[in-house]
Amino acid sequence: DGKCFHILGVDIIIDENLQPWLLEINANPSLNIFFETKDEKNKDITIESPIDRYVKTLVVEDAIKMILQHREELDTIDSFGSYRLVVRTDGPDSSLFSEISLFYDVQKVFEKLSGVRFKIILPSIKFIKLSRIPGMSNEKLTPADFDIIYQKVSRISEHNQMDIYGFIIALEMIAKALYPSFEDDKSYYMAELLTVINSGLK
Repeated sequence: DGKCFHILGVDIIIDENLQPWLLEINANPSLNIFFETKDEKNKDITIESPIDRYVKTLVVEDAIKMILQHREELDTIDSFGSYRLVVRTDGPDSSLFSEISLFYDVQKVFEKLSGVRFKIILPSIKFIKLSRIPGMSNEKLTPADFDIIYQKVSRISEHNQMDIYGFIIALEMIAKALYPSFEDDKSYYMAELLTVINSGLK
Protein backbone atom coordinates (compact mmCIF):
# COMPACT_ATOMS: atom_id res chain seq x y z
CA ASP A 1 0.00 0.00 0.00
CA GLY A 2 1.16 3.54 -0.72
CA LYS A 3 2.48 5.84 1.98
CA CYS A 4 1.43 9.46 2.25
CA PHE A 5 3.50 12.14 3.95
CA HIS A 6 3.34 15.84 4.62
CA ILE A 7 6.24 18.10 5.62
CA LEU A 8 5.10 20.76 8.09
CA GLY A 9 6.89 23.94 9.06
CA VAL A 10 6.82 24.77 12.77
CA ASP A 11 7.73 28.35 13.72
CA ILE A 12 8.86 28.92 17.30
CA ILE A 13 10.44 31.77 19.20
CA ILE A 14 12.68 31.33 22.24
CA ASP A 15 12.45 33.87 25.06
CA GLU A 16 15.19 35.07 27.41
CA ASN A 17 14.57 32.07 29.71
CA LEU A 18 15.07 29.66 26.78
CA GLN A 19 11.36 28.83 26.87
CA PRO A 20 10.07 27.95 23.38
CA TRP A 21 6.76 29.45 22.22
CA LEU A 22 4.81 28.14 19.24
CA LEU A 23 4.02 30.89 16.72
CA GLU A 24 2.41 28.93 13.92
CA ILE A 25 2.41 25.69 11.95
CA ASN A 26 2.72 25.99 8.18
CA ALA A 27 1.06 23.38 6.01
CA ASN A 28 3.21 24.39 3.03
CA PRO A 29 6.63 25.52 4.32
CA SER A 30 9.13 26.99 1.91
CA LEU A 31 11.92 24.66 0.81
CA ASN A 32 13.58 27.46 -1.14
CA ILE A 33 17.31 27.73 -0.43
CA PHE A 34 17.89 30.99 -2.31
CA PHE A 35 17.37 34.58 -1.26
CA GLU A 36 17.80 38.03 -2.75
CA THR A 37 20.38 40.49 -1.47
CA LYS A 38 22.72 43.23 -2.68
CA ASP A 39 26.29 42.81 -3.86
CA GLU A 40 29.17 45.18 -3.14
CA LYS A 41 27.98 47.41 -6.03
CA ASN A 42 24.46 47.51 -4.55
CA LYS A 43 23.05 45.41 -7.39
CA ASP A 44 20.27 42.88 -6.75
CA ILE A 45 21.56 39.31 -6.75
CA THR A 46 20.08 35.91 -5.87
CA ILE A 47 22.36 33.57 -3.97
CA GLU A 48 22.16 30.29 -2.12
CA SER A 49 21.86 30.24 1.66
CA PRO A 50 24.27 27.59 3.03
CA ILE A 51 22.24 27.26 6.25
CA ASP A 52 18.95 26.74 4.37
CA ARG A 53 20.59 24.22 2.07
CA TYR A 54 22.04 22.28 5.00
CA VAL A 55 18.90 22.20 7.17
CA LYS A 56 16.29 21.74 4.43
CA THR A 57 18.31 19.00 2.75
CA LEU A 58 18.25 17.06 6.02
CA VAL A 59 14.49 17.52 6.35
CA VAL A 60 13.75 16.30 2.82
CA GLU A 61 16.20 13.39 3.15
CA ASP A 62 14.53 12.31 6.39
CA ALA A 63 11.05 12.50 4.85
CA ILE A 64 12.23 10.14 2.11
CA LYS A 65 13.84 7.81 4.66
CA MET A 66 10.55 7.63 6.58
CA ILE A 67 8.65 6.69 3.43
CA LEU A 68 11.11 3.86 2.77
CA GLN A 69 10.91 2.53 6.33
CA HIS A 70 8.50 -0.18 7.45
CA ARG A 71 5.91 1.18 9.88
CA GLU A 72 7.14 -1.03 12.70
CA GLU A 73 10.64 0.44 12.32
CA LEU A 74 9.65 4.12 12.40
CA ASP A 75 10.25 4.38 16.14
CA THR A 76 14.01 4.01 15.52
CA ILE A 77 14.10 7.77 15.37
CA ASP A 78 17.79 8.12 16.18
CA SER A 79 18.61 7.07 12.63
CA PHE A 80 17.09 10.28 11.25
CA GLY A 81 19.38 13.29 11.08
CA SER A 82 17.04 16.27 11.38
CA TYR A 83 14.98 14.74 14.19
CA ARG A 84 17.94 15.05 16.51
CA LEU A 85 17.39 18.81 16.49
CA VAL A 86 14.45 18.44 18.87
CA VAL A 87 16.49 16.54 21.44
CA ARG A 88 18.18 18.32 24.36
CA THR A 89 21.44 19.85 23.19
CA ASP A 90 23.30 18.42 26.19
CA GLY A 91 22.07 14.88 25.57
CA PRO A 92 23.55 11.97 23.63
CA ASP A 93 22.04 13.25 20.36
CA SER A 94 23.57 16.70 20.54
CA SER A 95 26.11 16.17 17.77
CA LEU A 96 23.93 17.47 14.93
CA PHE A 97 23.01 20.61 16.88
CA SER A 98 26.73 21.26 17.43
CA GLU A 99 27.41 20.58 13.76
CA ILE A 100 24.89 23.19 12.59
CA SER A 101 26.21 25.70 15.14
CA LEU A 102 29.73 25.06 13.85
CA PHE A 103 28.56 25.55 10.26
CA TYR A 104 27.11 28.93 11.24
CA ASP A 105 30.41 29.93 12.89
CA VAL A 106 32.33 28.97 9.74
CA GLN A 107 29.98 31.11 7.65
CA LYS A 108 30.65 34.09 9.94
CA VAL A 109 34.42 33.69 9.49
CA PHE A 110 33.90 33.43 5.71
CA GLU A 111 32.00 36.74 5.79
CA LYS A 112 34.68 38.39 7.94
CA LEU A 113 37.40 37.39 5.51
CA SER A 114 35.48 38.38 2.39
CA GLY A 115 34.48 41.72 3.89
CA VAL A 116 31.04 41.50 2.28
CA ARG A 117 28.07 39.77 3.85
CA PHE A 118 26.61 36.96 1.72
CA LYS A 119 29.49 37.12 -0.79
CA ILE A 120 29.63 33.69 -2.41
CA ILE A 121 33.31 33.72 -3.42
CA LEU A 122 36.43 34.21 -1.27
CA PRO A 123 39.42 35.52 -3.30
CA SER A 124 42.79 33.87 -2.73
CA ILE A 125 44.37 37.07 -1.42
CA LYS A 126 41.82 37.16 1.40
CA PHE A 127 42.06 33.45 2.20
CA ILE A 128 45.85 33.70 2.48
CA LYS A 129 45.38 36.28 5.26
CA LEU A 130 44.80 33.26 7.50
CA SER A 131 48.47 32.32 7.19
CA ARG A 132 49.47 35.53 8.99
CA ILE A 133 47.39 34.79 12.09
CA PRO A 134 49.42 33.57 15.10
CA GLY A 135 48.92 29.86 15.67
CA MET A 136 48.04 29.15 12.04
CA SER A 137 51.33 27.59 11.00
CA ASN A 138 53.77 24.90 12.10
CA GLU A 139 56.34 22.61 10.53
CA LYS A 140 53.59 20.88 8.52
CA LEU A 141 51.77 24.05 7.50
CA THR A 142 53.71 26.98 6.07
CA PRO A 143 52.33 30.21 4.55
CA ALA A 144 53.02 28.79 1.07
CA ASP A 145 50.72 25.84 1.86
CA PHE A 146 47.72 28.17 2.12
CA ASP A 147 48.01 29.05 -1.56
CA ILE A 148 48.26 25.34 -2.43
CA ILE A 149 45.16 24.59 -0.35
CA TYR A 150 43.26 27.39 -2.08
CA GLN A 151 44.15 26.05 -5.52
CA LYS A 152 43.21 22.46 -4.62
CA VAL A 153 39.82 23.47 -3.23
CA SER A 154 39.05 25.86 -6.09
CA ARG A 155 39.54 23.08 -8.64
CA ILE A 156 36.67 21.06 -7.16
CA SER A 157 34.29 24.03 -6.84
CA GLU A 158 31.59 24.68 -9.42
CA HIS A 159 32.75 28.33 -9.42
CA ASN A 160 36.44 27.41 -9.90
CA GLN A 161 37.04 29.61 -6.88
CA MET A 162 36.57 29.14 -3.15
CA ASP A 163 32.93 29.16 -2.04
CA ILE A 164 31.61 28.45 1.46
CA TYR A 165 31.72 24.67 0.95
CA GLY A 166 35.28 24.83 -0.36
CA PHE A 167 36.15 27.02 2.61
CA ILE A 168 34.96 24.28 4.98
CA ILE A 169 37.14 21.72 3.18
CA ALA A 170 40.09 24.11 3.37
CA LEU A 171 39.60 24.63 7.11
CA GLU A 172 39.54 20.87 7.61
CA MET A 173 42.83 20.56 5.72
CA ILE A 174 44.35 23.31 7.89
CA ALA A 175 43.06 21.77 11.12
CA LYS A 176 44.41 18.35 10.12
CA ALA A 177 47.88 19.87 9.65
CA LEU A 178 47.75 21.86 12.89
CA TYR A 179 46.23 19.27 15.22
CA PRO A 180 47.63 15.70 15.17
CA SER A 181 44.49 14.35 16.88
CA PHE A 182 42.08 16.05 14.46
CA GLU A 183 40.58 12.79 13.17
CA ASP A 184 39.68 11.76 16.74
CA ASP A 185 37.34 14.72 17.29
CA LYS A 186 36.85 16.85 14.18
CA SER A 187 34.16 19.11 15.65
CA TYR A 188 36.30 19.97 18.68
CA TYR A 189 39.38 20.87 16.64
CA MET A 190 37.37 22.79 14.05
CA ALA A 191 35.93 24.86 16.91
CA GLU A 192 39.47 25.37 18.25
CA LEU A 193 40.62 26.51 14.82
CA LEU A 194 37.75 28.99 14.53
CA THR A 195 38.66 30.43 17.94
CA VAL A 196 42.24 31.02 16.77
CA ILE A 197 41.01 32.59 13.51
CA ASN A 198 38.49 34.87 15.20
CA SER A 199 41.07 36.11 17.68
CA GLY A 200 43.37 36.99 14.80
CA LEU A 201 40.69 38.73 12.74
CA LYS A 202 39.63 41.15 15.49
